[in-house]
Amino acid sequence: MASAKTSKARRKRPANSKSASPKRTPVAKKLLPRPVSDSKLEIESDSQMVLESMGVCFHESDVRTFQLLRVNRRLREFLGYSDKELLALRIPDISHPEDWEKELVETKRLVAGEIKELVLEKRFLCQSGAVKWGLLTATMLRDKAGRALRRISIIKDIHPLVVQREARSAKEARARAALGNTTRYEVLIEGQLKALEMICDNQPLSMVLEKLVKLLEHISIGKVAGSVLLLDADQIHLRHGAAPSLPAAYNAQVHGLPIGESAGTCGTAAFRHEPVVVRDVTTDPLWAKFQDLAQLLVRHGLRSCWSVPIFGAGNEVLGTFAIYSTAPDEPDPRDFEAVSVVTRTAAIAIQKKRADQALAESEQRLKH
Repeated sequence: MASAKTSKARRKRPANSKSASPKRTPVAKKLLPRPVSDSKLEIESDSQMVLESMGVCFHESDVRTFQLLRVNRRLREFLGYSDKELLALRIPDISHPEDWEKELVETKRLVAGEIKELVLEKRFLCQSGAVKWGLLTATMLRDKAGRALRRISIIKDIHPLVVQREARSAKEARARAALGNTTRYEVLIEGQLKALEMICDNQPLSMVLEKLVKLLEHISIGKVAGSVLLLDADQIHLRHGAAPSLPAAYNAQVHGLPIGESAGTCGTAAFRHEPVVVRDVTTDPLWAKFQDLAQLLVRHGLRSCWSVPIFGAGNEVLGTFAIYSTAPDEPDPRDFEAVSVVTRTAAIAIQKKRADQALAESEQRLKH
């Protein structure tokens, strides 16, 4: 009997289980890799979005190897590299060797804490082989103990400004060479005095204006051409005054054009009563209606044009004085100063001519 009870006991199974099996021990959570929190991923994502939307170039680099660790869209566009290509480079790889020497010295001072910020104009090497100028501002990212970890760099594209600055320096060097020991100001004043003598001698207005135009062309030295347009008595149309270096066909087509908004450089300057600068006559909206004239200028090697109104004693517009240049360019303050002297002299000549004409007409009426 005992044997039978024992046998039944052995055959007895739990009601809710087909077979008895040992309980599984759950794997401890600490043995599994800890997932990155969603909040951390969101912060990193937001940080990268901010970098990508920046209007200046950015890169983060290792303080010891100078390996690029993070870059943004503007840097990729500035240098012409892809994200993958840039992250395989070091700062020296994208820097002009001569500028990197100075940058390295300053970076060591930055790491040592001798300076808080590194600011440097430097040349960058592009993927295409071109060299571009940028204004670098760099700071150091440090840990709580003050140890340098990463260099944070912001680069502003200043290439067009540097190119323009170098062009002006070259222009001034040519001017100094051409004028010798005589300064630009001395030549300007001497030319003004000669023009005033011509006015006193009652020489034709066209000759006086041509003298002033050639004077400004001479002290500008670069391949420039000047012109004077006279505002008609109707205060609407511009007439040819003097333009010895401009194409005759251009002068003929400009003669008689009305002033107004978007009426080229001179027409707009006369209409607005203020200087107007057009860097490129082929693309500026002020020249949209005059592209035939713009192409005529381009065929003769001229590209930019800036114009200044000539004012009379009553602040009325008498005409315009314009300078055309071979490359897209803008005048500097010294250019405006020279034109100011010339336009004042031109105003004297124009007003004297009109006064002489009015007197002659008055005398003619009295005779009749």
